Amino acid sequence: MTPCHGNINSDDPRNCSKCHKCLRTIFVLEVIDRMKDFAGVFDLDTYRKHSFAYKCDIVLKHWNDAHRLDNFTLARKYSFKLPSYITAWLYLFPRRALGFVKDNLRKLTGRH
Repeated sequence: MTPCHGNINSDDPRNCSKCHKCLRTIFVLEVIDRMKDFAGVFDLDTYRKHSFAYKCDIVLKHWNDAHRLDNFTLARKYSFKLPSYITAWLYLFPRRALGFVKDNLRKLTGRH
């Protein structure tokens, strides 16, 4: 299973486990309780570091993205616990605000 080729220039044969395609795939495996079966394909420690932010993203944006909606619906079907809307918002807002500020400072200073 190779949803991405993030480690293509590395000696590690596993997927990157942190890009959107990997997160989406591993999340489904986690929901259906099959994640450990794919430990040789994905770096599960890397996934765990990024999974909460991805789960928050699913909660906040599932209504306007088909992949997020599929994962949100699957989580509900399997009674998989996702962060609440307010938890997701509080977790992601500071990170997005900081990214917004950094991007605009780069534009203002001419550093792209």
